[in-house]
Amino acid sequence: MKQKASDQVKVLLAEDLASDAELEQRELKTALQSCIFRVVETRDAFTSALQEFTPDLIISDYKMPSFDGLTALRLAREYQPLIPFIIATGSMNEDTAVECMKAGADDYVIKEHIRRLGPAALNALKMAEERRQKLA
Repeated sequence: MKQKASDQVKVLLAEDLASDAELEQRELKTALQSCIFRVVETRDAFTSALQEFTPDLIISDYKMPSFDGLTALRLAREYQPLIPFIIATGSMNEDTAVECMKAGADDYVIKEHIRRLGPAALNALKMAEERRQKLA
């Protein structure tokens, strides 16, 4: 997906560790020319951000102390099913990855391979645009 210079991609990060949120933002900035971030770590803050921030892309940690990525995914799909959603996790086995994809995640990135986040985000945004065009 080619991003127009005037386009700002609004990225909602559901992440409980500030250091991980910073790494994710840094990687996304290398792939997206212009983006703004909102970082949340609770279900209530996530739900509010879905409505008030209206993200173009959602990145969610798989496991947080008071919230988890699958719940975030379900909420996002209820609110707006076309927003691309990527799970970012410290570790993921094959069963968990399959569960996330079956639940509707566009992709997942293991934090150990955080450099995959930018390309995964570009691909997810491109696929979401294609879905929107088919529905139009």
